[in-house]
Amino acid sequence: MTGPKQTTEKSEPKRRRKSRAEAATETPDEDDDLPNWVPRSKNWENEVQSVDTILRDAETSTLIAYLHWKNGKKSKVSLETCYEKCPRKVSLPVPYML
Repeated sequence: MTGPKQTTEKSEPKRRRKSRAEAATETPDEDDDLPNWVPRSKNWENEVQSVDTILRDAETSTLIAYLHWKNGKKSKVSLETCYEKCPRKVSLPVPYML
C-alpha cells in the first residue's frame, strides 16, 4: 500500500491588507466624493445642523461652505447660496478653544 501523497503544489500566498497610510496621505482637496445634496425648500435654517468649514476654491476663487445636515448628510455649496438659504447659520460665531 502506498502512503499519503505529497503535493508539490505551493499554496497561494496570503493576501495582505492595503496600508491605511496611503489613504491618510491623500489631500483633503479631493472632496469630489461629497454629494451636492441640498433640500428643495427655500429656507434651510431648520435643516442645517452646522456650517463646518468655509474655504476658498483654488480654481474659481469663490468661497465654498461645507454643511452638516440634521439628517446626517454632508455637502458643499457656495457661500452665496448659504447667505440666501441659511444666513443665521453662516453668521453665527464659531466656538474656539482657549
